[in-house]
Formats: sequence, C-alpha cells, structure tokens
Amino acid sequence: MIKDMKHLALLSALFVALIPAAFAQTEIEGFLGVYDPGTDLSQADFDSGTAFGFRAGQSFMSVLGTEFGYTAATGLKDQLGTFDDTIHMLNGNFLVQLPLAGLVPFGTIGFGGIVGQRDTTFRVRSAWTWNAGGGLKVRNIAGPVGLRFDVRYYNIPDGIELLALPPDLNKENFNILELSGGLLLTF
Repeated sequence: MIKDMKHLALLSALFVALIPAAFAQTEIEGFLGVYDPGTDLSQADFDSGTAFGFRAGQSFMSVLGTEFGYTAATGLKDQLGTFDDTIHMLNGNFLVQLPLAGLVPFGTIGFGGIVGQRDTTFRVRSAWTWNAGGGLKVRNIAGPVGLRFDVRYYNIPDGIELLALPPDLNKENFNILELSGGLLLTF
C-alpha cells in the first residue's frame, strides 16, 4: 500500500511538473520606446526621453502568463539641467491574455525595483515600483518572429528625493508612462 502511494505521489508530481509545460509558450522581446515622466512633481519637471530593454515570459493555458523585464530609461533630465541620468527598472509581471488568431491583446500588472542617479541635487531613489498596462502581441508573422506593443504606467512611491530639504519633507511620488514596441520571439 505504501509503495503504491509513493508511485502515485511520484506520478502526480511528474504530471503537475510536465503537463503545464506542454501547454506553455516562451516569449522573448527586445523593445524600444519613449517615456513621459509627467508634470505632477512639485520639486522638478523632467523631460521625456527614450527607453529600451527586454522582456522574457511564459504563457500558460493561452490566457495567463508571467514575465520578467528590464527597462533603461535614458537621458532623464530635469528642466534646470541639474539632473541627467539613466534609470534602470526590473519588474516581474502577471499577464491576462485573449488570443485571437495570432493577435493577443493583454493586460498586465506587476512589481519591481528602480535604481537611479544619486549624486546631484535630485536623485531617483533605489526603491520599489508597481506598474500596470496592456498591449498587443502579433505572434508568428514570420516563423517564430512577431511584434509586440505596450503601454505601461509605472509608479515609484517616494521615488524622487531633493537632497537639500529635511528628510521628512523631501520625498515625492514619481510616475512614468512608457510606450514601446519591439520584436517578439515565441517558441
């Protein structure tokens, strides 16, 4: 009886581990885009700039997925010229997708971290972020190659810090809107 239970447990573990992989798709994307930090900050206004990065993900049962991504937002500058930096964001996201004959609209939400410049009047604090967005995947245009378009809203709580003020008065939420597109590999 115990031997049968061990076999059943082993078989169940293999089933749980291997069956989802049979229904999964792996995706890798390299992207370029633009970002807009908005004008809601009281301490500084930042200019818009360019962003690039990559995302790697896994889709399960066609409608659910996860992905991890890296984004570099280059040339983030304040209008006074006291800040000029590239910020780096790492994120893990959950996706809900609706596959329709090669077109896959999706929504996403996730969390991550940001690292920015630290030695000027302003700094982007190394902090946690959350993001939400959506987009469209156009899969398999030429073999495994497709396109992907994204709109993402990033919120960095207390992400901007003015170094001259007392610590309890100097932090402000920082938001970024990103529009991007890139090549998508699906396999």
